[in-house]
Amino acid sequence: MSVRILILSRDALFARMLYNVAREYYTDVKLLSSDSALPSEKDGDVFLLEPDRLPAMRISELKQRKNTRFVLFSKTAVRLETAERVEGVFERPFPTALLREKLVKLGGGIADRSQTVRTGSDKGLVFRGNTFYYDGVPLALTGTEYSLLSRLYDSRGETVSKDELTSCLWNGDSPSNNLNVYISYLRKKLDDAFGVRLIKTVRGEGFRLEK
Repeated sequence: MSVRILILSRDALFARMLYNVAREYYTDVKLLSSDSALPSEKDGDVFLLEPDRLPAMRISELKQRKNTRFVLFSKTAVRLETAERVEGVFERPFPTALLREKLVKLGGGIADRSQTVRTGSDKGLVFRGNTFYYDGVPLALTGTEYSLLSRLYDSRGETVSKDELTSCLWNGDSPSNNLNVYISYLRKKLDDAFGVRLIKTVRGEGFRLEK
């Protein structure tokens, strides 16, 4: 069964973070505004939403969807009265590594992009089967390191701002030095371990992963 991810949040930055992460695993991902019409229901629908921030009318519409599953970013799952279809509840802030695990499970353990994105030859840094490799050697990464490298890898050759990385990793709610700490961890496991300089600091802007 094909999975369609529908994202509903009044927080535009948070919604964009959810979209970026979901697109790593699924091709059919849609951002919806809180007042736009909901698309017709189909099997495989999964809503990522914040019910506390939605009007009562929108909650009522969601309750009527009989085959839709939900991932909530709130503690108020009871508002939907669909506990059997709630696949997970996240309290903000949360590690995006946990969200990635949940997204893969929603597809029965195999997301529809997991074997096709970030592919390439065995030379250099590649992504294959949900694992990063350098010259064929798998990188042993923690959840946060994996999320950070994933975001940089998605924008290889481009600078990713510190604000965007912090939002992606911790929903923007993190001490300012945390990002530098994890960049340092990544450099030890990638740059130092293989004698390369792939992770570059762009002063006053952010970080860039070289192609």
